[in-house]
Amino acid sequence: MMHIKQSIGAFVVGGTLGLFGFAAPALADPPGFPDLDSFMAVDPGAYLHHGGRASGDSIGFTAPGGRYGCGFVLSGGTPTRLNCSGDIPGVPEDQVPASNPPETCSIKRINWTGPGAPYAFGGFNGRCGEYQANAPILPAGKKIQYGPITCAAEEGAMACLDTAGGNHGFVLREDGNSTVF
Repeated sequence: MMHIKQSIGAFVVGGTLGLFGFAAPALADPPGFPDLDSFMAVDPGAYLHHGGRASGDSIGFTAPGGRYGCGFVLSGGTPTRLNCSGDIPGVPEDQVPASNPPETCSIKRINWTGPGAPYAFGGFNGRCGEYQANAPILPAGKKIQYGPITCAAEEGAMACLDTAGGNHGFVLREDGNSTVF
């Protein structure tokens, strides 16, 4: 299994080749990030949701296994605010507020922190069951690409790259070895 450790803003890759079949990453990708060109693209239109969010249309998808959903808002046709919510492996417990079931539950989240800024682990309290993944599944071995955002799915993992304002994103792994950058 591939293990990724953050070291002074860069990623040091250790362990054995594994989950994503890591090839040498393209120059634009952070070191250790999977080769997104090796995933087959899906039609983003199949994941488009009209309205429903105060800010307009969105693209939404569920990770293989259904533990969490990801998506981004389309603002004037440009994708913004990529995030994932649900039972996300590897989100530190101290980043998630305490809950009060059955009224509220702690929801783990990968947060977009602003244009060109790194992503961050986080969480919020929401109605229990409200943030369960309900968008179509992005199948393993596939990627969804829209403007500067690309997300690729594999059994047990999801990797997303946002190239707007630099290379930022995350790798979420079922084994809990998740990383944001």
